[in-house]
Amino acid sequence: MPDTVPKKILEMRSISKNFLNVNALKSVDFNCIQGEVHSIVGENGAGKSTLMKILVGIHQPDEGEIFLKGKKTIINNVHTAEKLGISIVFQESSLIPHLSAMENIFLGKHQKNKFGIIEWNKMKKEAGEVMEELGFSINLYIPAIELSVAEQKIVEICRALIQKPDIIVLDEPTATLSKEEVEKFLKLIRKLRNNGNTIIFISHRIKEVLQIAERITVLKDGNMVGMCPIQEVNEDKIIQMMIGREIKDIFPPHHKSSEDEEIFRVDNLSVRTVREEVNDLSFSVFRKKIFGIGGLEGQGQRAMLRALFGLEEKKSGEIYIEGKRVRINNPQQAKRSNIALIPDDRQREGLVLLRSVRENLGIATLEQRQSRGVINRNQENTVLQDITDQLKIKMKNLDQNISLLSGGNMQKVVLGKWFISKPKVILLIEPTKGVDIATKSQIYFILRDLSKHGIAIILYATDMLELIGLCDQVLVLHEGRMTRILKDKEITEENLMRAAVGKSQLI
Repeated sequence: MPDTVPKKILEMRSISKNFLNVNALKSVDFNCIQGEVHSIVGENGAGKSTLMKILVGIHQPDEGEIFLKGKKTIINNVHTAEKLGISIVFQESSLIPHLSAMENIFLGKHQKNKFGIIEWNKMKKEAGEVMEELGFSINLYIPAIELSVAEQKIVEICRALIQKPDIIVLDEPTATLSKEEVEKFLKLIRKLRNNGNTIIFISHRIKEVLQIAERITVLKDGNMVGMCPIQEVNEDKIIQMMIGREIKDIFPPHHKSSEDEEIFRVDNLSVRTVREEVNDLSFSVFRKKIFGIGGLEGQGQRAMLRALFGLEEKKSGEIYIEGKRVRINNPQQAKRSNIALIPDDRQREGLVLLRSVRENLGIATLEQRQSRGVINRNQENTVLQDITDQLKIKMKNLDQNISLLSGGNMQKVVLGKWFISKPKVILLIEPTKGVDIATKSQIYFILRDLSKHGIAIILYATDMLELIGLCDQVLVLHEGRMTRILKDKEITEENLMRAAVGKSQLI
């Protein structure tokens, strides 16, 4: 009689791990069946990345065992994991900025002929084949630093696939991809699964998990909440398992106000960058109203917000704060005008990764606590501890290296360093990208509270539910021009999509 029991390619049994007396994992069981997509979900700090770092040999478990194809295995390092057929693509970039895309793909694994000469043409052919399979096209000779965030992620995925692994761990692989790129990527995952690869898919995007996974494991505070077939759950159920709340409680209530006091205005803004442009854009932000920016990816949203902070040159346009015209040609002028920008790339533009939480939180307001070049440490401790308490940043202490924090807590530090400056205007580009639902909800409530206190909140998000759930007005861009501004009950998925493709009529 044939064996109908699915074959487990991986088993992790009773895995426990402590860091500085903090239980990161508590006797967690996890397994994968050959040729499946198994998704791991949970809040930041739930233990997802720690479990996978143990699988690929970055960490060693304090307790527990790993079995590959039924055989007990000790994985001491990433090199051992790769030899055993396990590759990982981390959430945060691990590329070397000044090496080319191809050099990053083959880093440490350059192919050489019998004379020890690197075979660049052979490597180019192999990398090109993987790129073609992915459905993307990137100039392999461009330095990684010149690639977009999405292109960098594709290079990292190619680097993993070059190893021809049996098990591929993808940690938030779609967080930096556009909607079209996500669809291509999910198609690739299905192809890999059909070829017999096992995919471990870590994501905060629950809709994608429901689309792609056969099974799901939910972690919370280092414990396994549950493991089940994807057919047994829906979005609401997964969120309840992760955070113990229903999805309707994620967004704060909209502030009911008839006030129309203008606190920020842009007149006739035009910007042109290498990737985007904005033409003749005008809008106003009113007190206690959160102002959203919508539209398909790459329609000028980033160029607009970066120009308002002085990071991109304006061809034309005037900016007013509380009725007073302000001059913004560089970030220093923006800062003096009490404008803050929360970028979407927290690693490259939001944080200094080799520095501590203290230095990253305090860097934007250092002069406020300095006298003759000397920092008032008592004042600094009070200010920084207050903001970490307010934002509920999980850390060992203020002097902990920022790179040791989870993605969600890193994002809170990016927010916190500007909140300390008490800005009048906060520009945000994808502020909840790559963070869990509980942290997203915290950020939403914080932004609503700031708005209530008269701070202008201008938010660009590709997630339509974020725009619908949080914003009081949404300006939709199409090909660099405003289609229309939606207000209150007009902000629906149908209206957002119609405006995003250039149709101004409401349904």
